This record gives sequence, C-alpha cells and structure tokens, in this order.
Amino acid sequence: MSLIPVAAHWQNLDFTPVAKNWTQDDDGTQVRQGNSAQVMRRLAHALNHMLCRQPKRIFGQAWQFNEVANTESEDPLCRWQYYDKTPGGVDYTVHVVFMPRDSGAGNCYAQQWGSADFYAAENRTAYYNKTVNARNQWGDVQYASFRVNRGATGFDKIEDGLSTFNDFVILSVLVQEDWIQTIDTDDHLYVNPNLARKGGKVLADLGESIRSELHKLRTGNLPVVMDHHTAGVSSSSDGGKCIVIDSTTYVNIYDQSETTRTAGSSGSWIDVYAAGYGLDTTIDCICRVLATPSDADAYVQFIGPSDDTTITITGGGALDWYGGTDTDIIALDPSVDGADLTTSANKVDVHAKITAAATDLKIYGVYAEVYHA
Repeated sequence: MSLIPVAAHWQNLDFTPVAKNWTQDDDGTQVRQGNSAQVMRRLAHALNHMLCRQPKRIFGQAWQFNEVANTESEDPLCRWQYYDKTPGGVDYTVHVVFMPRDSGAGNCYAQQWGSADFYAAENRTAYYNKTVNARNQWGDVQYASFRVNRGATGFDKIEDGLSTFNDFVILSVLVQEDWIQTIDTDDHLYVNPNLARKGGKVLADLGESIRSELHKLRTGNLPVVMDHHTAGVSSSSDGGKCIVIDSTTYVNIYDQSETTRTAGSSGSWIDVYAAGYGLDTTIDCICRVLATPSDADAYVQFIGPSDDTTITITGGGALDWYGGTDTDIIALDPSVDGADLTTSANKVDVHAKITAAATDLKIYGVYAEVYHA
C-alpha cells in the first residue's frame, strides 16, 4: 500500500512553459528538441483530483411536515439501487434531517438497512431519545449523519437503504459520496504521478493509465438523475406508503387523472444540457422500479422527450426491483437547455397500468441514472 496526496483545489493546466519542445534551426526549420515528463505528471495529478473530488449524489428524498409520521419505525424506510461498474473504495455519508418523536420508548435512531449489500451494524445515527408533546416544524429540526464504507470491490449494481427505529422521524435524507483526501493505492482508482519524473521520458504506460482511468470516470460512475421513494414498505396504500395502480389503462403514477405526457404533466425535470458523451446526440438513462406486482401482469412506462421504455412486472411476484437492464433505456437530449418548459424538455413521466381489474400494482420507488455500456 502507498498513499498519494490529492490537491484540494483544481490547478491550472496551462502547460505552455513546460511543453514547448521546438526550436528554429539556422535555415528556419522547426526542430524537435525533446519531451518534458512534467506535462504528464501534472495531468496525472489533475485526473486524481477529478477521481477523488467529484463526489456523486446517490439518493435524496424529502417529506412534508404533515407526512413525517409515515417515516416512523419503518424497516426499511427507503431503498435505492444504482450502477457502479468502477471499482474504488469510495465511502459515502447518509445525511438526515429529523425531529423528535412525540411518543414511544427505547433507543430512537436511523440505521443502514439490514439487507444492504455492505451492511454494518455500526452504520447508524446516534440515539436521540427526546420525546415532545407536539413537534415544532421550525424549532425541533435536528441533523445527524453516518458514514458507510463501500469497500474496494467493484459492483455491477449496488443496493442500500435506510431504516428507522422506535419512532425516529425523518424530514429528509441525502446520500452522497465522500471526497478523498489521500489515495490508498490498494483501494482507490488513481494514476501514479511518480511514473513521470523530472527530466524523465514520457512513458507510454503513464499515458495509457491516464486514458484508462479517465474512461472509467466518464463511463462507469455517472449520475443518478431521477430518484423517488415513497415512505415505508407497507403492502397497503394508507399513509401514502406506496402508490397504488388499479387502472387497466396507462395513468401517470403521480397524478392518475393524467394519461399523456404534456409540457405541464407530472414528472421529473432533468438538466443534461451540454453533457453529451463523445459524439453522441443523446444521453441514455437506465430505468428501474421498486414494486410489488399485482396478481396479474403490470407495466410501468418511463416516457422521455423523444422515446419511452416499458418495464414488465410479472404478476404474483414479491416486492423487488424490476428493469435496470441495458434494454430499459430512455434518451435525453443534451442540446435542450434546462430552462426549456415545452414538450421537448428533458422531462420524464412515469405511467403504469395493470392487465386485470380488481388487482393492484404497488409502486415504492422509481429511479433513472445516466448509463453508457
């Protein structure tokens, strides 16, 4: 194991003073003189900064004050799943804004969901056992957090979640990766700047290392753009704990009076302006849904500005993730400004239907993230 420090701030990448390697001969001919390894060294440090100082937002959810009772004592309260094809020991922090309970007993806390891919019992908030007669939405707001060690192993898909115990009440949760101050070469993605020594040659292996890590950064750890989880995992629809679909025709899951995608219909607005990949004219997003199937088959449709994708949920199954494959893709347009509010905007609506009356599809979460194979 070796340690490589990471600069806290982005550094100037103007290599002109060290990259000039041409001189003019007596007859006016441009003559190449040599190469400076300092250019590659600085590039290596810059890429390490990008690998370690651009933490990704993984999940976020907020509840209105009149809904906080729905977050009490839920195991899990919310779940999330995302791709992370790039191995690297990136920890993340779970931030929660919470309020005291108004009844109950025992140690009151939030904890990592017990069935998470890398669960550890110590991943929880401190106990907060204060009980109040009535909650004040301004004066009683508290903050807590805990860190999760993601480990150095590369995962195809990562699943995690958050649970609440003994009437712990949450207003909002945010999950975000932590930036890395010092690279551990056993755990983290990195480029070794020591391969470029002062006065040394520019070696092909350093150039390949920079190319490889930049490719991983740009294609294997891309952002979550849409995430929503209703409170709780109850199989009933009371308390807003899940979205119940009992229509045999497609309806918008957020407003079931809506049946088509329009400029003003309920959906998720996503700003991907100028975020294209290479020469691609679209940005692919992979979609998934967390649901309990009805007795008959059901369908969940993600509708974007130019296309849609339909996820089939086979009847009779259990609460699980559906979709999330390289065929469950919708396209967003990086040429569309984020301020566009027309039907051309990068807005994703989610519609669903069942195939047989008197059966219910229960939806607990819908997600989309930028994806590139």
